[in-house]
Amino acid sequence: LSAWYAGGRVVSFEMMADNYALLNHTLSRNFESVFVAVQKGVSALGGRMQRYKAKSNNGIANTWRHSLVHGRRSCLEPVGTDDVFVDTVSLKDMVLNHTVDGKHINAVKLDAEGVEIQMLEWLVSPAGASTRTPLNKIVGEWHFDVDRSIPRFLAVITALRQWYVVHYTGVNETLDEFPKCRKMAANIYCIKKSLVPTTTAASAPTTAPT
Repeated sequence: LSAWYAGGRVVSFEMMADNYALLNHTLSRNFESVFVAVQKGVSALGGRMQRYKAKSNNGIANTWRHSLVHGRRSCLEPVGTDDVFVDTVSLKDMVLNHTVDGKHINAVKLDAEGVEIQMLEWLVSPAGASTRTPLNKIVGEWHFDVDRSIPRFLAVITALRQWYVVHYTGVNETLDEFPKCRKMAANIYCIKKSLVPTTTAASAPTTAPT
């Protein structure tokens, strides 16, 4: 809706057939000129990936229903398995090859069923340089039920700060390990330094106020 009000366009990737059908139906009736829907997932390197689902699979005992990461856990329900495989495009392919009105995607929201960690680590690596170039804004999740390591999280935050002003919520920098509780994800917000006034960038908080 923000893109609609701002006169922008949105490309949405949805890997599950039932969700894609509902999304496409909604967009075709209301926002066809604004949204483009693609029936694929997104991952760091792309390719065909196995889908895993939570045992309860109800969005109540766990806050997610399926994942592209084996071994992921919530506080109450471990991940299960099934034989569903889904097609994914790479982050690079998504940004550079899915143009809108002849322009590269310049802002992304990464909500990719547990593979956001690998996507962000790839993005800050030398291989991700050409993909970072058009990206002015990044919003992403970091799932601590995939990996509880705070150092791994902070390494990506530090790398992102080479090019972006970064703010995140959901984790305290002084922790050595994410605590065992229902809150299992941090949210990361990035905007290119060149788009932020110097005084604003210098004074921007790095974490959420307590």
